[in-house]
Amino acid sequence: MCRSRFARLHIMHLNPTHISRPVSSSSAALPMSSNSPTKYNGLWIVQLGGDPAWRGIHVRWRPAQTALGQYKPLLPVIVTCAYEQDAKAINQLNNTIFNVVSTEDNHSLAHKCENPPVTEIRIHGSLLYAFRVAMETGVWIGFEWSHISHIINTFKPKNSATWCKPTTISQALVFMLSKPGYNLPLLPAEIVTRPWMPTSDLRTPSNPELLSRLRSS
Repeated sequence: MCRSRFARLHIMHLNPTHISRPVSSSSAALPMSSNSPTKYNGLWIVQLGGDPAWRGIHVRWRPAQTALGQYKPLLPVIVTCAYEQDAKAINQLNNTIFNVVSTEDNHSLAHKCENPPVTEIRIHGSLLYAFRVAMETGVWIGFEWSHISHIINTFKPKNSATWCKPTTISQALVFMLSKPGYNLPLLPAEIVTRPWMPTSDLRTPSNPELLSRLRSS
């Protein structure tokens, strides 16, 4: 795994505020010249969730030591975009989802990612990959496989638990949130058994009638 040394560089968010913290360059080393088979207008890296100070769009540079390797926490999810308009659309999810839902509530996060506004996002970069275990985990939008495959090739075996090629942003984010220990995937409502009494009633053991029903069940 090759990562550049940390350097104090400016991270530019969509707002005019500039902050200076140690960051490392993305290991993608994507081609930017006119001789490239695919030209990108920049590396637009969006941090969804995680440390509030780092949420938002980072231009060209990925926050250092963030969501690397076999990253177990749910958040942050890093989304690297080839086009600025995709990054702006993805970054809106911080306001509508990731700034609102608890960082450990994967069911609510996944549910929201399966519904609007996530399902309404139309990306400019048609190519889409999600790396759950990789040198740099996250979602990649608009990049040729040959330009990013090295990010995951260092991890074996490469299987469905490691990465996927989703067709929508919704699928990509739900895949990134489906990690061991967080009780996913979600079960469809029609096959979930409903409790025979309100959960709040089960918390009142002083009720003699309830205790009798519980003992006889």
